Amino acid sequence: MTTLDAVNNMLLAVNALPVTILDESIAEVKIALQVLNQTTELVLSSGWHFNTEENIELTPDADGNIHIPLNAIFVDPTDKTKDCIIKDGRLYDKTTHSFVFDEPVKVTIIYNYSFENLPIYAQKYIAEKAARIYIAQTFGDPQLYQYQSQEEIEAYANLVSHELEAGDYNMLNSYRGYING
Repeated sequence: MTTLDAVNNMLLAVNALPVTILDESIAEVKIALQVLNQTTELVLSSGWHFNTEENIELTPDADGNIHIPLNAIFVDPTDKTKDCIIKDGRLYDKTTHSFVFDEPVKVTIIYNYSFENLPIYAQKYIAEKAARIYIAQTFGDPQLYQYQSQEEIEAYANLVSHELEAGDYNMLNSYRGYING
């Protein structure tokens, strides 16, 4: 699925004509792209098997700064005694109130990927969720909204199914992200 497919899915959800190119001079396309991008980041921020990396070692530069990848949504040290956040594109230690680190820090990173670089089941869920939001923001028809909500629920169930399979989760090793959807 492409971004164009997702935008057309949103337009079709409100009975608008699909487009052949993503021309942001068309108000409906511009709004649909904004909703799609916001929805993508929102869904990815929950952290899924496909966009989360654990035990990544980040090394300080010569000044002691640890720069965070530009597409990182979330970074958390694997050592739970460390309290760090992303601030100004760098790792910031909230305990010492400093950007300076003396040694590498192992972290879990949740990445924000472009829509096209997501697994198809994640794209489908994001596209359906974005369509529901688009309906609410632009059209407001309760029947269309209800129908789209059902499509979103089905896509979410598929996403969670893939997530559980890929992550090899079980009752003792549950996954936090699928609860938030």
